[in-house]
Amino acid sequence: MSRTIAMISDFGYRDAYVGIMKSVIKGLSPDAQLIDLCHEVPAHNVMSGAYLVASAVAYLPENSIVLGVVDPGVGTSRRAIAVQAGQLTYIGPDNGLFNMAYDLTPPLKAVELSNSDFHLPRVSKTFHGRDIFSPVAGHLARGVAFEELGYEIEIESLVRLPEIGPLIKESGIECRIVHVDHFGNVVTNLSRDVMEAAQRRPVFARIKEHRAQFAESFAHVAKNDPVAYFNSTDFLEIGIRNGSAAEQLDLKQRNMLHIETERI
Repeated sequence: MSRTIAMISDFGYRDAYVGIMKSVIKGLSPDAQLIDLCHEVPAHNVMSGAYLVASAVAYLPENSIVLGVVDPGVGTSRRAIAVQAGQLTYIGPDNGLFNMAYDLTPPLKAVELSNSDFHLPRVSKTFHGRDIFSPVAGHLARGVAFEELGYEIEIESLVRLPEIGPLIKESGIECRIVHVDHFGNVVTNLSRDVMEAAQRRPVFARIKEHRAQFAESFAHVAKNDPVAYFNSTDFLEIGIRNGSAAEQLDLKQRNMLHIETERI
């Protein structure tokens, strides 16, 4: 049985970490199909990782395994987990990395990776990506049952990222920046679905002393003008045509933005 394993981490490509993880997986499951979703998550940035996971999962083949390692708590008491949600299985640290994906497809079952039979013989305190998560993914890909990976844990006990949801107010919607992309566009936690469920229509985004008009794309505003739009994964994003919103508007992850709305 061949399964797809989609990998995301903050390891980058300068070091051998990603290649070692792939080698462990291939040694256990030679037929596994490996996809590199992203290995340039900002170091230790679980919130950015959570957005990037959520932005990709809808496009993965059915029955894929998502292997995530953005793990600043490695070597502590944080749990190593596997979670079944819809047609996907998530493997990684229990630190909120998969939260936004859970919001898209709620978890059905979760286990702590307590069965050391599916770990490498020697487990370091600093590289669980190699010693726990990769071998577990490899064993799962070659047919080991999910239930054998460890003991079941309550879905409600899974760690959640704090303050992840937008706030619906009479005057508009308050949302938080969760990710800054390569171009300096800033992505918020406000999805089109939330906006529509609240029966609101966006008018403009208030950004300090600036206002960003809503448009379908950058091409609908003048060069160097800020623009608000729902991006390709249907989350509200602020950009600047031919520029960096993060730099030119001095925006950072976790900043709050106010979206003026009108009722539908």
